[in-house]
Amino acid sequence: MTKVTMQLLRAVLASTIGASFQFGFSTGFVNNTETFIRHYFIATGAETTGDDMHFNVMWSLAVSGFAIGGFLGTLAFPALASRIGRKWAILSTTCFCYASCYMIAFPAGWWALILGRVLVGIGAGGACATVPMYVSEIAPLETRGTLG
Repeated sequence: MTKVTMQLLRAVLASTIGASFQFGFSTGFVNNTETFIRHYFIATGAETTGDDMHFNVMWSLAVSGFAIGGFLGTLAFPALASRIGRKWAILSTTCFCYASCYMIAFPAGWWALILGRVLVGIGAGGACATVPMYVSEIAPLETRGTLG
């Protein structure tokens, strides 16, 4: 039986918790922000009409932008991980998440919010695609199924 070292355990926990947090937070927080986004866009002048249909269509695009980005990240990051390495690919997913933070927190308009959601989706999708590869590579053969 192979002993799991503290270094291995830290690497597995850091990679899995980091990826899970990106995914979980980005899917969950959007449900509570619809009213705030509506008021923010009215206050900043980005949404001048009181048209509920327009707001609902744009809000739907913003919400689904995460799924579109996740699809793109899941397709692109395995190839990137093969090129630059699993660890660096996982670390590069944070670039997309950081870039999206400001766009989501203070959107200049609908397209900034949608692009921010797509970017965070790329980061989360990329992490979901590369973290299992990384964990399976660093784990000893006897513990691969247990760790990842």
